[in-house]
Amino acid sequence: MKGIFPKAGEQGPPRWLAPGVFALFFAIAFLLYLPALPGPFVLDDAYNIEENFSIRVSDFSCKSIQAAAFGGPVKTRPLAYLSFALNHYFSGLDTRPFRAVNVFFHALTAFGLFLFLFALSQTPGMQDTKKWAFGFAFWAALLWLLHPVATQSVNYIVQRMAIMAALFFVFSLYFFVRARLTAAAGKKRAFFGLCAFFGVLAFLSKENAAMLVFVLLLVEWFFFQNLSRSWFKRALLFAAPAAGIFFALVLIYTGGNPFGAIIQGYEWRDFTPYERILTQFRVVSHYFFLIVFPLPSQLKLFHDIEASTSLFNPIATLSSFLFLAGLFVFAVLSARRLRMVSFALLFFFIMLLPESSIIALELIFDHRAYLPSMMIVAAGVWVVMALAGGKRAGIALLAGVAVLFSWGAFSHNRVWGDAETFFRDAVRRSPTSSRAVVSLANQLHLNGKLEEALVVARHATELDEKNFWAWRILGGILAQSEINLLDESIEAYREALKHESMGHDFRTLSELQLVLAMAGRFEEARQVLGKALKARPDDPGVLCNAGRHMIYAGQPDKALVFLQRAIDLLPDYAPAHDNMGEAYARLGLWEKALESYKQALFLGEETPWLLNNLGTVYLNLNRIEEARKSYEKALAINPALVGAFEGLGLLELRLGNLKKAGDLYARGLEIAPDSTVLLQRAAEAAYLARDFAAAGDFFEKIARLDPDGQTGRMALGQARQMRHLITTLESRIANADVKLAQDPENLSLWMSLGNLYKEAGKWQEAQKAYEKVLAATPDSTDVIINLGLASVGLEDYQQAQRLYESVLEREPENIFALYNMACLFSRTNNTAEAAKWLERLFETGFNACASVLDDNDLINLRQSEQGERLMQNHCDRR
Repeated sequence: MKGIFPKAGEQGPPRWLAPGVFALFFAIAFLLYLPALPGPFVLDDAYNIEENFSIRVSDFSCKSIQAAAFGGPVKTRPLAYLSFALNHYFSGLDTRPFRAVNVFFHALTAFGLFLFLFALSQTPGMQDTKKWAFGFAFWAALLWLLHPVATQSVNYIVQRMAIMAALFFVFSLYFFVRARLTAAAGKKRAFFGLCAFFGVLAFLSKENAAMLVFVLLLVEWFFFQNLSRSWFKRALLFAAPAAGIFFALVLIYTGGNPFGAIIQGYEWRDFTPYERILTQFRVVSHYFFLIVFPLPSQLKLFHDIEASTSLFNPIATLSSFLFLAGLFVFAVLSARRLRMVSFALLFFFIMLLPESSIIALELIFDHRAYLPSMMIVAAGVWVVMALAGGKRAGIALLAGVAVLFSWGAFSHNRVWGDAETFFRDAVRRSPTSSRAVVSLANQLHLNGKLEEALVVARHATELDEKNFWAWRILGGILAQSEINLLDESIEAYREALKHESMGHDFRTLSELQLVLAMAGRFEEARQVLGKALKARPDDPGVLCNAGRHMIYAGQPDKALVFLQRAIDLLPDYAPAHDNMGEAYARLGLWEKALESYKQALFLGEETPWLLNNLGTVYLNLNRIEEARKSYEKALAINPALVGAFEGLGLLELRLGNLKKAGDLYARGLEIAPDSTVLLQRAAEAAYLARDFAAAGDFFEKIARLDPDGQTGRMALGQARQMRHLITTLESRIANADVKLAQDPENLSLWMSLGNLYKEAGKWQEAQKAYEKVLAATPDSTDVIINLGLASVGLEDYQQAQRLYESVLEREPENIFALYNMACLFSRTNNTAEAAKWLERLFETGFNACASVLDDNDLINLRQSEQGERLMQNHCDRR
């Protein structure tokens, strides 16, 4: 750091003091912005960071660095994109590190402002400030660091571009002043070199830094030439090259056609160049008052502002014009008496000129005041210090302002800290802003609040029928399985394409083809997919959606081709690995599916859908506890995830817990009462539990949901079978009861009644009937085995095992006891033990393989490796 910080009494603070100032600024900035670190990506963050695959570098090769720097939406801001790439390399899409870097740069910029103002205090034009130079520089930099107007630039992550431009801009000014104050030729050249170097870095961060050449001339004239008219006339000779540099940069930025670039930008705006210029009188006035009086209510990301159509419509246009004109005249007339104030006002106008001119940018954003606010704050501190002469009253006033600024900034940062809270606050502040409303809809969608998200998204399209993002977000919400309005989703996406003009149509096409595929309109989907692939053949997102299209089309093998291409282009793209897992699962390649899903989890976030799919893979691999954990984690994130209830129900069926399975399906049906999949599962569980009435109810509901379809007709037939079975069993049970009333001690009748109760799934009644017979014939093998079956029906598997073992102690080759032991252990998913008992059964000469192959209680065993070997060795599997 030697040479950067001057010695005491030179053009800067003492070397020992400067690092302490930076450390203080750094600590204050992080404490101030800590609540905002977890906040969301917003607006342009989407296509500059989240959807900008070029910043997702896996190494630091020249090719990767070049792609990251120049592969983003704005080719002229490579330095900012490189910083995003570094963020992503180390922490993915976690917003906290992104914001932490912004906070660090903000603190460093404030420190640069401190150095510049201290050095500026040593110039000939600021001689009166020398005696309180440190206080002036320190308080100006600190108040600017704390100023609430900076919260948008720091928290709106993509506005790191503005922060970096300001950072390098102010350091360029600092080194210019150091060069002008330094007598040694070598140091002078070095400082001028650093001035130029930081100026280039500023321009490579954001184009408004091109105004540096004019600000440097202003600094020279005000603070070194004492506003000399003769110098100013001579400086006009230098102004031509400066203007040449400026217009050369403009040509670079616009691709050599500035007029065409400007006009083209207005094709998708709802205001004309003339209206934009008129509106900027109101906007620039807003920026000035926001800097001077940063009221919390005026801190907005989304502004409700209508374009001015004339100086009188609205009338605030004229009043704003007169105010700014008066401010400019005051700056010119007060240049000698209030030099710092005059410089600050001219700096304010110069720095706002690029973004408040004819260029077809959004009408207003508070972050545009970030760099211009520096000198306005400095001028305010200068006035206080000049009036108070560095006395305690002035310091007390500045300390009070610092407290107010801190409170305002901290309060606003707390709002930024939670995505949903932030967007709800944004809608409250700007209720007619379609962008605010659609941003809230998108966040509600991400948070799983789909019903509310749908209402809010529809409202966004009503506020602005030409809002591309509103239609695109609406399309995505409508396509969710919980909403499942695919035809409306398709229309929403088509509406989005009508109004898209920012180069994102390939993503909209990619999402549209996916919904078409979900709706079974594969030919239309194929055509739309072709357009998306033609527009961006190497975009990982498009390729990933192409793979998902193939999954919906029942071609998972082709899906793997597209997904592998996406992964080859971007190895850490989590959605591609996620879809790869689903493709492998569709092909029954469970181990590969598991590997892909785990990679998706490692690279991305634990979404409920990914955890649900992972649970299904674990279940198919018979890793029961891992499956349970995945499903439960999915439900912890999204308690309304129907698929997780289905998966847990299948898991409990596999463990033989039929009642638990039924309860889980019932919970799923409370959320999605018309889910035919869940109804089918619930009917299956009820049938296996021999609750034929419940099974019949479920089948009847399926039939009502699909009265004309094959599924509905089959369900209706199954419902009738259930009703017939119930009627038949009830009739037979009634007849048995009549006979027992006439002959209550007839053990044969009690045994028949027990069997009838068993068939009807009335396990407790069956158990009582069998126990009645067993009490009279304690050694009856047949009764003991049937009593074991009743215990299985009651899911008392330990009691059933004891009963079967008691038979096998006396009759080791009893085929009924051996068979039921195999069923018992298969039903509770202890397939290794089930295989042992089935092997013993086959050793007795048992050859009724049809029963083994069809019995529901042996499903788990048949699907295991041991079971498959047994089937191959002992059964003809034709």
